[in-house]
Amino acid sequence: MRDPHRVNLFQKTPFLILNIIMREKSSFKGGNVIKRKILFSSYVDEERIVTTPKEIELRNIANHYRYLISIPFRNRIKQRIAVVIMKNPSEAGIFDNSINRRLSDDTIYNVCDYLYKHSFNFSKVIILNLFPIFGPNMKNLVNDKPNELLGEDLNSNKNNEVFSEVFNSLNHVPHRIILAWGGYPNLGNNLPKVVKAKFRKLYKDRINEVINIIGNRPTYKVGDSLSGSKFPAHGKVWYDFEPMKQFSHPIV
Repeated sequence: MRDPHRVNLFQKTPFLILNIIMREKSSFKGGNVIKRKILFSSYVDEERIVTTPKEIELRNIANHYRYLISIPFRNRIKQRIAVVIMKNPSEAGIFDNSINRRLSDDTIYNVCDYLYKHSFNFSKVIILNLFPIFGPNMKNLVNDKPNELLGEDLNSNKNNEVFSEVFNSLNHVPHRIILAWGGYPNLGNNLPKVVKAKFRKLYKDRINEVINIIGNRPTYKVGDSLSGSKFPAHGKVWYDFEPMKQFSHPIV
Protein backbone atom coordinates (compact mmCIF):
# COMPACT_ATOMS: atom_id res chain seq x y z
CA MET A 1 0.00 0.00 0.00
CA ARG A 2 1.30 3.45 -0.91
CA ASP A 3 2.44 5.59 2.00
CA PRO A 4 0.18 8.71 1.97
CA HIS A 5 2.97 10.77 3.56
CA ARG A 6 5.50 9.91 0.88
CA VAL A 7 6.15 12.80 -1.52
CA ASN A 8 6.43 11.92 -5.18
CA LEU A 9 9.56 13.38 -6.80
CA PHE A 10 7.56 14.51 -9.83
CA GLN A 11 5.25 16.48 -7.56
CA LYS A 12 8.27 18.35 -6.22
CA THR A 13 9.99 18.89 -9.56
CA PRO A 14 8.37 22.24 -10.50
CA PHE A 15 9.26 23.60 -7.06
CA LEU A 16 12.85 22.36 -7.38
CA ILE A 17 13.23 23.84 -10.85
CA LEU A 18 11.87 27.18 -9.64
CA ASN A 19 14.41 27.22 -6.81
CA ILE A 20 17.27 26.46 -9.20
CA ILE A 21 16.20 29.29 -11.50
CA MET A 22 15.91 31.72 -8.61
CA ARG A 23 19.36 30.80 -7.33
CA GLU A 24 20.88 31.23 -10.77
CA LYS A 25 19.28 34.56 -11.64
CA SER A 26 18.69 36.21 -8.25
CA SER A 27 19.90 36.60 -4.71
CA PHE A 28 17.89 37.32 -1.59
CA LYS A 29 18.26 40.28 0.74
CA GLY A 30 15.80 41.10 3.47
CA GLY A 31 13.24 38.74 1.97
CA ASN A 32 13.29 40.52 -1.40
CA VAL A 33 14.49 39.07 -4.68
CA ILE A 34 17.39 41.06 -6.14
CA LYS A 35 18.37 40.52 -9.75
CA ARG A 36 22.01 39.58 -10.22
CA LYS A 37 24.18 41.40 -12.70
CA ILE A 38 25.05 39.12 -15.60
CA LEU A 39 28.66 39.43 -16.76
CA PHE A 40 30.60 37.94 -19.65
CA SER A 41 32.12 34.49 -19.32
CA SER A 42 35.87 33.92 -18.91
CA TYR A 43 36.32 32.82 -22.55
CA VAL A 44 35.27 36.31 -23.73
CA ASP A 45 38.08 38.82 -24.25
CA GLU A 46 36.18 41.50 -22.39
CA GLU A 47 38.79 44.23 -22.83
CA ARG A 48 38.39 44.04 -26.60
CA ILE A 49 34.59 44.26 -26.65
CA VAL A 50 33.50 47.09 -28.94
CA THR A 51 30.12 48.82 -29.04
CA THR A 52 28.55 51.43 -31.27
CA PRO A 53 28.34 53.96 -29.71
CA LYS A 54 31.63 53.38 -27.86
CA GLU A 55 30.45 54.34 -24.37
CA ILE A 56 27.11 53.19 -22.99
CA GLU A 57 26.77 53.97 -19.30
CA LEU A 58 24.19 52.44 -17.01
CA ARG A 59 22.90 55.77 -15.73
CA ASN A 60 22.13 56.97 -19.26
CA ILE A 61 20.48 53.82 -20.59
CA ALA A 62 17.10 55.53 -21.01
CA ASN A 63 18.58 57.83 -23.64
CA HIS A 64 20.72 55.32 -25.50
CA TYR A 65 20.72 53.10 -28.50
CA ARG A 66 23.10 50.25 -29.22
CA TYR A 67 23.65 49.59 -32.88
CA LEU A 68 26.36 46.97 -32.50
CA ILE A 69 28.31 44.98 -29.96
CA SER A 70 31.36 42.99 -31.06
CA ILE A 71 32.40 40.23 -28.64
CA PRO A 72 35.75 38.47 -29.30
CA PHE A 73 36.63 35.06 -27.88
CA ARG A 74 39.99 34.30 -26.33
CA ASN A 75 42.55 32.00 -27.95
CA ARG A 76 40.90 31.80 -31.36
CA ILE A 77 43.62 32.30 -33.98
CA LYS A 78 41.63 32.08 -37.22
CA GLN A 79 39.12 34.82 -37.95
CA ARG A 80 35.63 33.33 -38.14
CA ILE A 81 32.78 35.71 -37.46
CA ALA A 82 29.20 35.13 -36.36
CA VAL A 83 26.77 37.98 -37.03
CA VAL A 84 23.62 37.50 -34.97
CA ILE A 85 20.53 39.66 -35.56
CA MET A 86 18.02 39.90 -32.72
CA LYS A 87 15.10 42.14 -31.68
CA ASN A 88 16.50 44.92 -29.49
CA PRO A 89 19.30 45.43 -26.95
CA SER A 90 18.68 44.63 -23.28
CA GLU A 91 21.78 45.29 -21.14
CA ALA A 92 24.82 43.83 -22.87
CA GLY A 93 27.53 46.38 -23.56
CA ILE A 94 26.51 48.83 -20.86
CA PHE A 95 29.47 49.91 -18.72
CA ASP A 96 28.71 49.63 -15.01
CA ASN A 97 30.98 52.04 -13.12
CA SER A 98 30.18 50.42 -9.78
CA ILE A 99 32.06 47.25 -10.78
CA ASN A 100 34.19 48.74 -13.59
CA ARG A 101 33.00 46.16 -16.09
CA ARG A 102 30.66 45.83 -19.05
CA LEU A 103 27.42 44.01 -18.40
CA SER A 104 26.16 41.08 -20.41
CA ASP A 105 22.55 39.84 -20.30
CA ASP A 106 20.93 36.41 -20.26
CA THR A 107 20.31 36.32 -24.02
CA ILE A 108 23.81 37.42 -25.05
CA TYR A 109 25.33 35.05 -22.50
CA ASN A 110 23.39 32.15 -24.03
CA VAL A 111 24.23 33.16 -27.61
CA CYS A 112 27.95 33.41 -26.81
CA ASP A 113 27.88 30.05 -25.05
CA TYR A 114 26.32 28.36 -28.08
CA LEU A 115 28.69 29.95 -30.58
CA TYR A 116 31.82 29.40 -28.49
CA LYS A 117 31.07 25.66 -28.43
CA HIS A 118 30.10 25.43 -32.10
CA SER A 119 32.24 23.36 -34.47
CA PHE A 120 32.71 26.34 -36.83
CA ASN A 121 35.15 27.62 -34.20
CA PHE A 122 33.98 31.24 -34.20
CA SER A 123 36.49 33.86 -33.09
CA LYS A 124 34.05 36.75 -32.67
CA VAL A 125 30.34 37.47 -32.37
CA ILE A 126 28.80 40.67 -33.73
CA ILE A 127 25.31 41.37 -32.40
CA LEU A 128 22.93 43.55 -34.42
CA ASN A 129 19.26 44.26 -33.71
CA LEU A 130 16.12 44.98 -35.70
CA PHE A 131 15.47 47.87 -33.32
CA PRO A 132 18.50 49.55 -31.67
CA ILE A 133 16.73 51.14 -28.71
CA PHE A 134 17.48 49.74 -25.23
CA GLY A 135 14.73 47.97 -23.33
CA PRO A 136 14.28 44.69 -21.44
CA ASN A 137 11.90 43.49 -24.17
CA MET A 138 9.53 44.79 -26.82
CA LYS A 139 6.58 44.73 -24.44
CA ASN A 140 8.33 47.22 -22.16
CA LEU A 141 9.30 49.41 -25.10
CA VAL A 142 5.76 49.47 -26.45
CA ASN A 143 4.34 50.52 -23.10
CA ASP A 144 7.14 52.90 -22.07
CA LYS A 145 8.27 54.39 -25.39
CA PRO A 146 5.51 54.03 -27.99
CA ASN A 147 6.51 57.27 -29.74
CA GLU A 148 10.02 55.99 -30.39
CA LEU A 149 8.80 52.72 -31.86
CA LEU A 150 6.15 54.28 -34.06
CA GLY A 151 8.02 57.49 -34.84
CA GLU A 152 11.27 58.79 -36.26
CA ASP A 153 13.17 58.42 -32.98
CA LEU A 154 13.82 54.76 -33.76
CA ASN A 155 17.03 55.74 -35.61
CA SER A 156 16.50 53.14 -38.33
CA ASN A 157 18.68 55.00 -40.83
CA LYS A 158 21.70 54.90 -38.52
CA ASN A 159 20.95 51.27 -37.72
CA ASN A 160 20.81 50.41 -41.43
CA GLU A 161 24.17 52.12 -42.00
CA VAL A 162 25.75 49.90 -39.33
CA PHE A 163 24.16 46.80 -40.90
CA SER A 164 25.64 47.67 -44.29
CA GLU A 165 29.08 48.41 -42.83
CA VAL A 166 29.15 45.07 -41.02
CA PHE A 167 28.04 43.06 -44.05
CA ASN A 168 30.55 44.80 -46.32
CA SER A 169 33.33 44.01 -43.84
CA LEU A 170 32.60 40.29 -44.15
CA ASN A 171 33.89 39.97 -47.71
CA HIS A 172 36.59 37.28 -47.89
CA VAL A 173 36.16 36.46 -44.18
CA PRO A 174 34.63 33.12 -43.09
CA HIS A 175 31.35 34.02 -41.43
CA ARG A 176 27.73 33.14 -40.81
CA ILE A 177 24.78 35.51 -40.54
CA ILE A 178 22.41 34.03 -37.97
CA LEU A 179 18.84 35.27 -37.60
CA ALA A 180 17.59 35.16 -34.02
CA TRP A 181 14.83 37.72 -33.57
CA GLY A 182 12.07 35.26 -32.66
CA GLY A 183 8.35 35.67 -33.27
CA TYR A 184 5.97 38.56 -32.84
CA PRO A 185 6.66 40.49 -29.62
CA ASN A 186 4.41 39.86 -26.64
CA LEU A 187 2.62 43.20 -26.31
CA GLY A 188 0.54 42.36 -23.25
CA ASN A 189 -3.21 42.75 -22.82
CA ASN A 190 -3.59 46.49 -22.32
CA LEU A 191 -3.12 47.81 -25.84
CA PRO A 192 -6.04 48.31 -28.25
CA LYS A 193 -6.18 45.91 -31.19
CA VAL A 194 -5.48 48.74 -33.62
CA VAL A 195 -2.23 49.63 -31.86
CA LYS A 196 -1.17 45.98 -31.68
CA ALA A 197 -1.81 45.63 -35.40
CA LYS A 198 0.45 48.65 -36.05
CA PHE A 199 3.28 47.10 -34.09
CA ARG A 200 2.90 43.74 -35.83
CA LYS A 201 3.10 45.51 -39.18
CA LEU A 202 6.11 47.51 -37.98
CA TYR A 203 7.81 44.26 -36.95
CA LYS A 204 7.13 42.53 -40.28
CA ASP A 205 8.20 45.56 -42.30
CA ARG A 206 11.42 45.88 -40.34
CA ILE A 207 12.29 42.20 -40.87
CA ASN A 208 11.77 42.52 -44.60
CA GLU A 209 13.85 45.71 -44.65
CA VAL A 210 16.74 43.91 -42.95
CA ILE A 211 16.44 40.93 -45.30
CA ASN A 212 16.75 43.31 -48.24
CA ILE A 213 19.93 44.77 -46.72
CA ILE A 214 21.36 41.26 -46.28
CA GLY A 215 20.68 40.62 -49.96
CA ASN A 216 21.78 37.28 -51.38
CA ARG A 217 24.11 36.41 -48.50
CA PRO A 218 23.28 33.04 -46.91
CA THR A 219 21.46 33.22 -43.57
CA TYR A 220 21.20 30.67 -40.78
CA LYS A 221 19.07 29.83 -37.77
CA VAL A 222 19.49 27.64 -34.69
CA GLY A 223 16.93 24.95 -33.93
CA ASP A 224 13.37 24.90 -35.23
CA SER A 225 11.53 27.86 -36.71
CA LEU A 226 8.52 29.48 -35.12
CA SER A 227 5.06 30.25 -36.50
CA GLY A 228 5.09 28.04 -39.57
CA SER A 229 8.77 28.65 -40.45
CA LYS A 230 8.34 32.42 -40.72
CA PHE A 231 10.46 33.32 -37.71
CA PRO A 232 13.83 32.00 -36.50
CA ALA A 233 14.11 30.98 -32.86
CA HIS A 234 15.19 33.73 -30.46
CA GLY A 235 18.77 33.56 -29.22
CA LYS A 236 17.56 33.24 -25.65
CA VAL A 237 16.22 29.74 -26.36
CA TRP A 238 19.18 28.31 -28.26
CA TYR A 239 20.49 25.00 -26.91
CA ASP A 240 23.91 23.59 -27.71
CA PHE A 241 22.46 20.26 -28.89
CA GLU A 242 20.45 22.01 -31.62
CA PRO A 243 22.01 22.28 -35.09
CA MET A 244 22.68 25.51 -36.92
CA LYS A 245 21.17 25.27 -40.38
CA GLN A 246 20.56 27.46 -43.37
CA PHE A 247 17.38 29.53 -43.31
CA SER A 248 16.69 30.52 -46.89
CA HIS A 249 13.24 32.12 -46.88
CA PRO A 250 12.73 34.21 -43.74
CA ILE A 251 10.65 36.98 -45.36
CA VAL A 252 7.25 37.31 -43.67
